[in-house]
Order: sequence, then C-alpha cells, then structure tokens
Amino acid sequence: MEKQGIFYVEYGEGKPVVLLPGFCETHEVWKNIASELSKDYRVICPDLPGFGESQKMETVTLELVAHKLYEWMVSLELESPALVGHSMGGYITLELVRQHPEFLSGFALFHSSAFADKRDKRILRTKAIHLVEKHGAANVLSGFIHGLFYEGNHDRLAAVIEELNQIVRKTTDESYVDYARAIREREPSIAVLRDFKGPKLFIAGAEDLAVPVEDSRKQIASVPEMDALVLENVGHMGMFEAPEACIKSLRSFLDKTR
Repeated sequence: MEKQGIFYVEYGEGKPVVLLPGFCETHEVWKNIASELSKDYRVICPDLPGFGESQKMETVTLELVAHKLYEWMVSLELESPALVGHSMGGYITLELVRQHPEFLSGFALFHSSAFADKRDKRILRTKAIHLVEKHGAANVLSGFIHGLFYEGNHDRLAAVIEELNQIVRKTTDESYVDYARAIREREPSIAVLRDFKGPKLFIAGAEDLAVPVEDSRKQIASVPEMDALVLENVGHMGMFEAPEACIKSLRSFLDKTR
C-alpha cells in the first residue's frame, strides 16, 4: 500500500505499532517480528522516504523525515501509536518524539542510540560518502550487512545475510549520501529519551559494532525507568540474531502502551 508517497505493509488488527527500518533497509527487515506481533496488534511497516518503494524527499534531514512520517501516520488516522525504530529508524523516532511527544503512546530504540556521532564516526561517514560518490552505493554496500551481524552468527544466518545484502544494494547513491549526511549532523537526543513520560524500551547487542555496548549501557543507566535488554552474542540485527528474546521484550513493552 502507499499513502503520501510512503509505501507500507500492514499486518493484524488492534492497537497500532509502527516499525521503522534502519539505514539502507526496507520494511522487509521486520517481516518475522511483524508476523508475531500482529497476533495482538496492528503492525505497520513502512519504507523510509527514498528507500524501497517509497518516494524520495527533495531535502533530507532527520527533522524533515520525522515530520513526513508524522503526517503519514496522521493520514492513516493512527490513534496513539507505539513506534519502534531500528538503528537510523531510532534516530528518526527520537526526532519525532522531540517534535510531537504527545502523539505516541510509547517508543522503542532497537539497536539505536540517543547520542550524536563522535568525531571519529563522523569522519568515517564522510569517507563513506566520498566512496559512494566515486564508486556507487552498490559497491560500497557489498559487505555492509555482513558487518552488522556478530561473527559467531555468520554461518547460521548466511542465507538471511545474503538476502539482506540484495536489499541494501538497491539503495540509490542519492539516498545513501543524503541520509549519511543527515545522520552525521544529527544532534544528541538523550534529553528526549529521558524526558518522555510514556513507556520506553532500549534493545542493544553486546557485540554490536555499529552501536558500542558501552554507549548503550550509559544510556540505559541514565534512564532508570526505561525497560532495557542487552542481548549476548548479538550484533546490530537482533530481529534475526535473537528473534524470540526481541519479541518477548517488545510484547512486554507494547502491553504497557495499551
């Protein structure tokens, strides 16, 4: 389905839950989680603007993308939805909470962070942007997904990793560059995470190379009322590396948003 230029799939009925994918991902990363949660909830999984089948935006900032998604959710007449954001989807979630804290019944950061990029990470993003501009996103992204999984899970999840590689390699050069710049320039959102009064959940991987577990533990400690789960032997892709634990944690969180 598509509305306001946003392509999305829907599962189930009941209280609405929106699952946002991460950088270069599409709604497909959530299909197994969505299938399980749809037994009790109306689960909606969009492609972010410029990825998958959603239309690109003329100007990309996290603020503008969050506002676009807010307008899209309003157009769907979602009442007090819960929002779950994976990685960059979590950055967008935090920005939407910053803009419209009263709109959501709760939110979850799924292998994401309320911290801004540190200097060394900003430098790496700039180098990646230059590589994409020179060689194209498909070439730069050839090993992207492999590095998001804990190495101990590579053999077990080889087919999943290959499937996801095929998806991310469809990312256009323009979308890669636009979003990489937006991520690089984002402001810290720890106050947003701390000050939101509804249910909150933080899921992290102990072996995550994209979001260091030390940073995750600092954020968890700074918001003691927030539910949190640190997954052992898991990298950045808990929905595939530890689906049962993630579903259990998400269900517990979502029950509090009813």
